[in-house]
Amino acid sequence: MYQNSAVFRAKTEHLRALPSHVELVYLDGPVNLVPKVVTKPIDTAAFRAWWDPAQGPDGQSRALQYIGDAIHKEPRLDGVLGFSQGACLASWLCSAIAQDKLDWSPEVAILLGGYIDPNDAIFADGLAPHVRSFHAYGLNDRVVPAAKSERLAALFERGTHPELVSRHTHAQGHIVPKCDGALMALQSFLHEPPSTSDEDELHHPRQTIAAASNL
Repeated sequence: MYQNSAVFRAKTEHLRALPSHVELVYLDGPVNLVPKVVTKPIDTAAFRAWWDPAQGPDGQSRALQYIGDAIHKEPRLDGVLGFSQGACLASWLCSAIAQDKLDWSPEVAILLGGYIDPNDAIFADGLAPHVRSFHAYGLNDRVVPAAKSERLAALFERGTHPELVSRHTHAQGHIVPKCDGALMALQSFLHEPPSTSDEDELHHPRQTIAAASNL
C-alpha cells in the first residue's frame, strides 16, 4: 500500500515497451492510508490505498464503487493491470458479482504479485468466464509469497478456462518485473487477439488498460 498513480507510473516506465496498441491509464486509490513507520512531519496526502484492511467488507464495497465510477468516466476501458493490493482489486473486478454490480468486466487482467483469499465472498458466483488473465510473480517475493499468487492463478483456471490463463514466474522479489522473460511473456499475451473480437476487426484493436498499484 502507500503509493499513488504518479509513483506507480514511474515504477512501470519499462512497460512503455508494451505493444503500441496498448495504453495504460493510471488510477489513484480512494483511501489516504499512512504507514505507521512515518514519524516525521511530512505531507502524507500522497499515501494512497484501495481500501483500509481495518474496514473489512465495507472497504471492498467502497473500492469497487470507486473503481466503477472511474471506469464509466473513461470512453473505453478494456482491461485492468494491478500490482500487489492493486492485483487483488483487479481480481475482484473479474468476478461475476462485480460484473453484475458495475455492468462491466475486463477483457484482460494483468495480475502482478497478486493474492486473494479463494473463499472471498465476492467469488461466490464465480468469475466472468471470458476474461483472459496474465499472472506474474516472484519466486523470491517475501511480501506476497509465490504460493499465494499461485492460488490466485488457480482460481482463474477453475473459474474461466485454463487456456485463457497465462502464468509466468521470475527470480525477483515483490516488484513489477523488469526481466526480459517476463516482459516478453506479457508482450506475447497482449498480442493475442481478444476472444470477443470480430473477424472484420483489426487483429489488434487499441486497448486501454486501467493500472492500479499499492505495495
